[in-house]
Amino acid sequence: MPVVAEVLAYVGAVLALAGVLLVVTNAWSNLDTAYRIVISGGGAAALAGIGFAIPEQRSGVLLRLRAVVWLLASAAAAVFGVVVMRDAWGTGYGASIAWSGATCALVLSAALWC
Repeated sequence: MPVVAEVLAYVGAVLALAGVLLVVTNAWSNLDTAYRIVISGGGAAALAGIGFAIPEQRSGVLLRLRAVVWLLASAAAAVFGVVVMRDAWGTGYGASIAWSGATCALVLSAALWC
């Protein structure tokens, strides 16, 4: 039975996340750069904090939940890096934008997992 509850929790979380992403993506092009930075950076920080709030275990449901939350935090950090490089810094060079997103995700992931 705990496996069914875990699966249902993940399905519910995916549905909630999809709803939030739908609302944000519809308004994203109309948002100012500062709001984009706050949304992506704040999302990364909030998800990292939620991961730290989950009690630490060596195995089991809570370990998997923490891993998923921190994965989402790393993805939000990558979006933060892309927004900063493309919108705030103003570069149009794709490699710089990709490096910025990857670097932000790497730094946050290293901080979370070490």
